[in-house]
Amino acid sequence: MKLRGLLLFLSAAVVCFALHAQNLERKDGFIPLLWDEAQGKLYFEIAQFDKDILYFSEVAKGSGSGSVGLEWAAGGEGGGIIQFQRVGPRVLVIEKNLRFRSGNGGAGLEKTMDASFPDSILASLPIVKSEAGKVVVDATNLVVRDAPNFASAPAGGRGEGGGRGGRGGGDTAAASGVAWRFDPARSAIYLPRTKAFPKNTEVEVTVTYEAQSGGARTTPQARILTGRLHYSFVEPPSGYTPREADPRIGVGGLRFSDYSASNSGSTTIEWVRRHRLEKKDPNAAIGEPKQPLVYYLDASIPEPTRSAIKDGVLWWNKAFEAAGFKNAVEIRDAPLDMDIMDVRYNQIYWVDRDERGYSTGGGLTDPRTGEIIAARVRLESDRVRTASRYWQSYMPGATGGGGGGDGRQQEEFFAPLPTYSSPDSEQQLSLLREALLAAHEVGHSLGFAHNWDSSINDRASVMEYPSPRIKLTNGKIDLTDAYQKEIGAYDIMMVRYAYTEFPKNTEKAGLNAIIADMRRQGLIFTPSTDPRWNRYDDLADPAEYLRQTAAQRKVLLQGYGPNVLKPGEPYGNLRGIRLWMVYLHHRWAIDTGVRYIGGMYHNIVVKGETLPPTEIVPAAKQREVLGLLLDTLDPANLAIPEPLLASLTTAVDNTPRPVSGPDLENFEMATGYAFDHLSAARTIAGLVFQQLFEPDKAARLISFADRQPNALTLPEVIEACSRKVWAPAQGAMNKSLQRQTQRVFVEELMTLGAHPAATPDVKAVIMAEVAALHAKVAGMKDADPVTDAHLRQMERDLQRLIQNGTAPRRSAPPAPVMAPI
Repeated sequence: MKLRGLLLFLSAAVVCFALHAQNLERKDGFIPLLWDEAQGKLYFEIAQFDKDILYFSEVAKGSGSGSVGLEWAAGGEGGGIIQFQRVGPRVLVIEKNLRFRSGNGGAGLEKTMDASFPDSILASLPIVKSEAGKVVVDATNLVVRDAPNFASAPAGGRGEGGGRGGRGGGDTAAASGVAWRFDPARSAIYLPRTKAFPKNTEVEVTVTYEAQSGGARTTPQARILTGRLHYSFVEPPSGYTPREADPRIGVGGLRFSDYSASNSGSTTIEWVRRHRLEKKDPNAAIGEPKQPLVYYLDASIPEPTRSAIKDGVLWWNKAFEAAGFKNAVEIRDAPLDMDIMDVRYNQIYWVDRDERGYSTGGGLTDPRTGEIIAARVRLESDRVRTASRYWQSYMPGATGGGGGGDGRQQEEFFAPLPTYSSPDSEQQLSLLREALLAAHEVGHSLGFAHNWDSSINDRASVMEYPSPRIKLTNGKIDLTDAYQKEIGAYDIMMVRYAYTEFPKNTEKAGLNAIIADMRRQGLIFTPSTDPRWNRYDDLADPAEYLRQTAAQRKVLLQGYGPNVLKPGEPYGNLRGIRLWMVYLHHRWAIDTGVRYIGGMYHNIVVKGETLPPTEIVPAAKQREVLGLLLDTLDPANLAIPEPLLASLTTAVDNTPRPVSGPDLENFEMATGYAFDHLSAARTIAGLVFQQLFEPDKAARLISFADRQPNALTLPEVIEACSRKVWAPAQGAMNKSLQRQTQRVFVEELMTLGAHPAATPDVKAVIMAEVAALHAKVAGMKDADPVTDAHLRQMERDLQRLIQNGTAPRRSAPPAPVMAPI
C-alpha cells in the first residue's frame, strides 16, 4: 500500500507539471529554474548527477532581536557540498561528509571512507519530467523548510559574536527561551530574489514560525515570526591550492581528518581560510591583484558612519602591501538595486536590532579547500550609539550643552579630543570606533581569528576586543588615544602568512620564515588558557592596568551625574548603561588580573624553538595583582557619592527599553524603587571572589606550590582576602559596604568547599578555613542590629556547610549581561 501511494503521488506530480508546463516562468543559469505561479512550486532542471555543488543558506530577513535568533544575514544550514543523485523516480539531494577524507589514499581508501562515515540526505525530490539526459524535479520542499533548524534549536544559553550559525544567528545574546514551530502552510517561494546566473543559482523563500508559548516582541503578532531564508547553489571553483595552517598564528579555520596520513602522524589537518588573491605580474615585488577583494557597503548606512567604515576596511591594504599586493582591498557603495544576498559579492550589512548586539564577520567558504567564496560582514547599527554613551559617561557636559551643568565641570575634569574626521568630539570617538569595528569584522572575513593577546604588544592587532584607552592628564580624563587608528604589527603577519605568494616548492620555508619574524618581533599569540589572553584589556601589565583603571574610575565617578544628560533627558536615564560604564570601569582589569592568580603562561611552541611551552606566573606578580584586586573592595572604592545616588531616580514609564530577553542596559539592581548601592557593591565583590575561588584555580595554587619557590598559596590567598573583608570599617556607609564583601567572600568560600570539582586538598583547606571562620564569627557581636543579624546568619550558613556540605545561595548580582562594545 505504501508503494502504491508513492506511485500515485509521483504520477500526480507528473500530471500537475504537464498541465502547467506551458505557463511556467523559466530562469536559465547554473541550475535552471522553472516557476509555477498557479501551484506555487519551484522546479529545478538537473543535467548533471553525482557532481559537487557548493550549497549555502543565510537568513535574508530576520527577527530584529539577538535574543530571539534568526537574525538577518546570519548563517543557517549549508557551507557544504551537495550532489544530486538520481534514484528511480526521485532525485536525492545528498550533502557529502567532508569531515573525514581519504586524501591521497587512492580509490581503495576512498571506498572504505565512504562506507565508514555517513552522508546526509537533505531532500528527496520527485521527477516530473525526464528527457535527453535531463530531469525536472519539484524542488519546493528542498528550500521551503526550516533549514537553519530554528524551530528545533535548544532555548537558553548565550555566546559571543564573530561566528556564523547557531539558532540561525541567535548566538549573539541570551536566547529568549521560546520554542518555535515551522509552518510550511505560511511559507513560500520569494520570487524577487530567486534568480539564476551562469555559475550560481539563488533561491529565496518566506518562512513562518509560530511560538508554542511566549513569543517575540519585535513582531506584529508576538507568536508569529515571518522572515526569509536565502539559498545559494554554486559551481565549485577550480585551480585553488590550499595552504596549511600553523597553530602559532591565528590563521586557519578548515579542519578535517585525513586517513591517508602516515601512521606516525596525526590525521587532523587544518587549512587556512582565505580568498583567492593572485598578482597580475607574479614577478613583481609589490603588484596589483588580478581580482581585488571588493566589498560592497550596505546602501542604508548613513554618513559620516559610512566613510568611517570605508576607512577602517581600507586599513588592511597596509598589511597586504607587506604581503606583496597593492590595492588588494577595495570598497564600493552597493547600488540600491543590488541583490545583497547574491553569493558573487562580498557584502557588508548594516544590522538593526531592538537591543545592543554583536557584530560578526565571516564568509561562505568552499569546504573542500578553505577558499572563501564570498565575505559576509554584519555591522550592528547600535555600536555607534554605544561609543557615544562612552563619551557621554566619560565627558559629561562636553556635548549638547551639558544637560543642566554650568560647563565648568568639563573644564575641571576633562581634556579635549583631537579631530578624527569631524569637529564634533562625541562624533569623532564614535566614528573612530566604527572604523576599528569595520577593520575587525572584515579581518574575520579575510580568514583571521581573534587575538586577545594584542594588548601585550600595545595594540598589535585589530582582532582584539578593545575598550577605550583613558589617560589622566593633569588629573583630567584624556581620550586622545581612545582607540587604535591603523592595522597592527600582528595583523601584518597574518596577512603575510595567508596571502603571500611563494615560488614553487618554497611555501613551507617561506611560512616558517614569517613565523620566525613574528617571534623576533616578540608578537604574542597564545591559547585562550594563557592569562594574557583577555578581551577588553588594554595594557601589558595587569597590575598597572588595575592601578590606572582604579585611578580613572575615581575621576569618572566624581564627574558622573546630571551633566551626562542632554537637555530635556529624564534623570531616570542615569541608571542605564552609562552608569555601569563608570561604576564598573575597572571590570576588565579585574577579569584580567584574576587570571594571573594561579596562572601559567602557555606558549604555542614546536620542536626546535627555544620559547618555553609553559611558565608559572612569577609569584611576586601574583601577589602584586592580588593586593590590587583586593583594593577594589575597600568601602571607599565601592561607595557611590550621595549626590549621585540622590540623582538615580526611576526611569519614566515610556523610556525605551530592550524588549526581547534580558535588559542589556541596566544593573540587575538598577530598576527598582531606589537604586541599590549595596547590591552594586556585591556585584564588584562577586567579580573578584567568584573568579578567585574557582575549583581549578584553587587546585593550581596548591600544586604550583610544589613547583615554584616562594609560591603564592591557596591559604595565603584566603588569608589576604579575610584580612581585607574583616578590616575595621568606620561609619555607617562603610560598615554596610563591608558587610557586602564579607557576605560574598564567605559565600564563595563555602561554594568552593561544596563544589564537586574541588580536589581533596582544596576541600581540606577550605573546610579548615570554614571551621576557623565559624569559630571567629560565633564570638563576634555588634551593637548595630543589622550587622549583628548579618553575623548570626553567616554563623548559621557556615555551620550548615560543616554539617551537611550545603553551600548558600549566592547573593552577588551578576554584572550586566553583555559587554558595552
